[in-house]
Amino acid sequence: MNKQSILSPKTWIRFIFMLIYATALYFALFLVASISLLQFLFVLFTSKTNTELTDLNKHVMTFYTDTVSILLYQTEVRPFPFKNASVSSESDLKLEENANQKESLENVESKKLNEHIKEQDLFSEEKAPYEDDYVSYDNDFMERKDEKSDASKD
Repeated sequence: MNKQSILSPKTWIRFIFMLIYATALYFALFLVASISLLQFLFVLFTSKTNTELTDLNKHVMTFYTDTVSILLYQTEVRPFPFKNASVSSESDLKLEENANQKESLENVESKKLNEHIKEQDLFSEEKAPYEDDYVSYDNDFMERKDEKSDASKD
């Protein structure tokens, strides 16, 4: 045992905050159940979700993530109300970073596809080989020009 950590006020203050946040997390579970029931009722009667509840969901999820992180010693940053609201949680930053990476990959793939299309010249206005050999009648069938010229000779 480390006597210094046992007597440290910082350790005991953290323990008190952990008890408070564990209790808050317990009550937040009832809040989540209530929000999900309300959201279900909105979808049931209006066929769409309530945007205000969706925004509240984001805050509740952030609180949950931050609280569990501090309870499991993943971070020392205290969640709401001590956390600055303008600062995103670490998980939000990771999600945003992943979204940006995905978007940049999609842009790269799109550029490569466009280059490939240009190389293949798929959208060129050049005529296909032997296109001049055929004449269209009422868009129902195609006849070869030489067959037409043979038929007109008769």
